[in-house]
Amino acid sequence: MHELRVAAHADELKVGEDEGATSTATWWAHATRQVRPVAVGQVHLARALTERTLVRDALAAGDLRV
Repeated sequence: MHELRVAAHADELKVGEDEGATSTATWWAHATRQVRPVAVGQVHLARALTERTLVRDALAAGDLRV
């Protein structure tokens, strides 16, 4: 979960754009040595966990699986 917090914060700060990447997910894939589809999913989940309290609460309660 710590990794997702970092991804969410990087997305919030638009780190990908600052580093010349086409998106935060592209930058995240490169930075974490993951394939882009996995990184895209992680950035989307990270954003959902920070922006959508229902998702965050459901995950915390064990009602939602990653």
